[in-house]
Formats: sequence, C-alpha cells, structure tokens
Amino acid sequence: MNSLLWKELSTKPSVNNHGAKISSNQGAVNLIDGQLSVKELKTWEKLVKKGLNNALVGLSDLLGHELKLNSLNVEQIPIRKLTDLINSSDAHSIGTRLTIEGDISGQIMLIHSPEIAFRFIDLLLDLPIGTTNKIGNLERCALEDIGNITGSYFLNTLADNAGLIIMPSPPEVVIDRLSAIMNTPIETIRKQQTHTVLVKSTFSADSQKMDGTFIVLPTFDFVRAVTQEKVTLSERSV
Repeated sequence: MNSLLWKELSTKPSVNNHGAKISSNQGAVNLIDGQLSVKELKTWEKLVKKGLNNALVGLSDLLGHELKLNSLNVEQIPIRKLTDLINSSDAHSIGTRLTIEGDISGQIMLIHSPEIAFRFIDLLLDLPIGTTNKIGNLERCALEDIGNITGSYFLNTLADNAGLIIMPSPPEVVIDRLSAIMNTPIETIRKQQTHTVLVKSTFSADSQKMDGTFIVLPTFDFVRAVTQEKVTLSERSV
C-alpha cells in the first residue's frame, strides 16, 4: 500500500545527485503559498539524509541489527492531493506518531504494514522472525521505543545544524486505516499552507529490505528554520 501510494504521488520527479526525487514542477519562480524553491528542497534533502543516517545508527544499536538507508524521496505536493489519495484506501497500517516540540513544531511518523511492524518487534525483542502476530502492551512499548529513538536521533541532527532546541513528544502508536493515522497531522499543516513537503524513506536490516516508511510533515517555516546553519557567537559579533 505504501509503495503504491507514493508511486501515485510522484509527479514526473527528477533525481538529484543524492538519489532523492524532487518534484520537477517546483521552480524558483511562480511559487505560491510560500512554497520552497528547488534549492531549498535540495538543502532540506541533504539535511534529512544526514538525520536519517544518524537515526539508523541509534536504531541499529537498539535492535542489535545493522540498518541502512535504501531510498529517500522528497516531494512538495498539494495537501489536497495527498488527502484524496489517502482517503481512497481502507488498508490498515501500524503507525507511530511523534509531535516535534521546542523552538519549532512539526510531525514525524513511522508507518508500517502489520507484517513489517511485527518484524521490527521480533528484532527488538530478539525473537525469531514471524513470532509476533498481534499488538499487545509489550509490542506497543517496543514500537514506542523504536519511534522514540528514531525521532530523537533524527531531530538531534536538525537541531545541531540550526542551533535550535527541538525534541520529539512521547510516541503514540496507532493501529488504523492509513487515512485515520495521517489525517490529524495533515489537518495541522493545512491550517498554515496548501502544499506540504513529504519525506519518505525505506531501509534494510541485515541486508534484508524493510518496507517501513518514515514520514516527516514539516511546515515551510520549519524547513527554512532547520536548514539555516547556526551562527556562532564570534560570527554574531562581526
């Protein structure tokens, strides 16, 4: 479901030097609603890639298995289009939502099919793959731990780049239709802008592909804030 959704969202993307797809219809002119330029998107993509690699180091330590980033996709699309596609599906997913708190706000989500979520739980609990087949209190705590480590390591990278204080809220595990998981964060963004920048990635564990999806739903103000490199005290005095 996730792969199909993101395939439909792609609008003839071009591929930049880092392998991330950036929508080709976002230029430096004719931008509305404060949208990001191609240059701003590329800067954001570089920072996201750095943050995700950092997050996977932390997650590898937690799970005791080596995780690597397989793919990274960055797109700027109308929120209306995203909402229509999500609402057209009744597929169930397991999501972990985190709110970004501190100097700036935003949303982070880890979204998996039940099968992939069960595999992550088995890895964390050191169980044979295929053991977990339902979500109880122990399994929910495992997903919360995975979400907390991923969100914290990712946001630390963004915070260090810009000299900001940002942190994830306690994670919330949601088992529901994809639309129910994503509609609340989408509506939060919709209050501020008509377009959004989506970050979607996939990764592998011990060389085996894991189709989990890491999604960041930032406001344009958030992206611009974290991509501005921090100014040192000596630079401020110049």
